[in-house]
Amino acid sequence: LFRGGMPRIHSSRIPPVRFYADYFRTYVERDVRKLVNVADLDRFERFMKLLAGRIGGLVNKQSLASDAGVSDKTIGNWIGVLRASYIVFELHPYGRNFGKRQVKSPKMYFTETGLAAYLLGIRSERDIAVHPLVGNLFENFVVSEAVKSRLNRGLEPDISFYRNSSGTVEIDLVFED
Repeated sequence: LFRGGMPRIHSSRIPPVRFYADYFRTYVERDVRKLVNVADLDRFERFMKLLAGRIGGLVNKQSLASDAGVSDKTIGNWIGVLRASYIVFELHPYGRNFGKRQVKSPKMYFTETGLAAYLLGIRSERDIAVHPLVGNLFENFVVSEAVKSRLNRGLEPDISFYRNSSGTVEIDLVFED
């Protein structure tokens, strides 16, 4: 969870904090400016940290916009850029009607748990064990591995989650076969 799955971290034994700090700076300072006109990089960085704090949760653009100090439309654009560059992905709710009301919002995950841990301020392997979002990071890891497993076999991810509208029933991964 802390180191993530970037091959260079493991093959070259680069400290994850250094790797993800450089990765994030390169991505924000160079690539984001090319993909979308971000006038205030500090707000974008704040948005990324807020998004990391919501991994495995339902996407609420209004809440993110309010916390980041930008518009809902800006949040939508920024999430679109992160999805297009494979930084994050959304898991959509299961579409079949079980006869009960269910949520319609997708859940947000990071493709790389090491980046999410870095954005959450986790600076060591010991820190992750006591972090309040360790369960969310673990869920993120499992979901991203399920997506990668299907893609590596040439299959569409075709996975979803189920949660009823009251939040009393939740299934983190639904594979339909």
